[in-house]
Amino acid sequence: MHGEDGSSDKTTLPVENTEPLLRNRMQGPMRVAEVLVNAFSDPTKQRTPPSSRKTQHVRLITIGISHFCEKVRWGLDLIESDPDSALYYTEDAHAPGLAAFSTTDASNNTASATPMVVYEKTGEEVVLVDSAMILQELCPFLYPARYKDDILALEERLGRELGPTVRCLCYHYLLDPDHFDLLSNLCTANTSKVESILFKKMLPQGLDKGMRKSMGINAESAKDSRDAILKIFAEISDRLHGKTYLFGDVFTAADLCFAALVSPFLLPPELASMMGFHKLQDLPLGMRELYDQLIDTPAAQHALRMYELHRFGVLENPTDNSNLTKLVTPKSVSQDIFPLKSILAVCTVFAATIAIHFLKK
Repeated sequence: MHGEDGSSDKTTLPVENTEPLLRNRMQGPMRVAEVLVNAFSDPTKQRTPPSSRKTQHVRLITIGISHFCEKVRWGLDLIESDPDSALYYTEDAHAPGLAAFSTTDASNNTASATPMVVYEKTGEEVVLVDSAMILQELCPFLYPARYKDDILALEERLGRELGPTVRCLCYHYLLDPDHFDLLSNLCTANTSKVESILFKKMLPQGLDKGMRKSMGINAESAKDSRDAILKIFAEISDRLHGKTYLFGDVFTAADLCFAALVSPFLLPPELASMMGFHKLQDLPLGMRELYDQLIDTPAAQHALRMYELHRFGVLENPTDNSNLTKLVTPKSVSQDIFPLKSILAVCTVFAATIAIHFLKK
């Protein structure tokens, strides 16, 4: 392939932002899926405010398994845990591909990417897309003035070179038919029942190929992605030499960004519930090998340490030395609006009855 300037580029790294799945590109099965999702779920439901102080609601639209979405989820958890902040949020989680029904609706068909946040500001509805933009807008405290330019530069680079490569490599292994059950469980852990059923049915019927195409996933891009990940881990490890944080002596967006983007294969114990309590041995061999190669590096240990110290709204080093691991749980509500199992059972029987009737003719 070639770089933007037309020069030769030996790598095939995937891009951060994939081609939008806007409504004009939704055809056939996706149109049917949208009708079913709209009929049996309501993604706009909100949580009850956790306290009387929490008066500003944010809707966070995610692909639940996405590390870019985990980055924003982490930031919003920090805000909500602050007693002086009026903000609280509800996560609207979806499976890959099916998230476009919510994002295109929320953005008036101008964007389909996640994470996306929707909230009111001075009486006007605001829609933000892109994890870096969202974090910078809603979590300015993660960008201390002294280091802000350097933090922004590193965040941009990690978003461009680390986020897409981790996504590419992990999906490359998980999109193997032998791992479809695992992938389905991971992708639908916190979605509506109708999306869970649809994703599992659609995945082997062409959705897998669509995901590979849209994210530029193939054997060559996976190999280049692995090389890029190893390079960045080496650089972060060097940067951390003798340091607790990437910039100064405080937790910043740089630490959060790096830790979140590498979480899919490092499996921080705090994310166990978000990963359906799957363990390392459940993952494809390629992901386990990457884990084994990187887990003892300073960069990997830093990421896990950031989860331990700062994932639950602790912006300073905690004094509690408890060995109990806290678990991140989605701040969401059930999106289901009908007794889906009963309705689907009736529809299945009805369809089978019709099929038998015509077969007898």
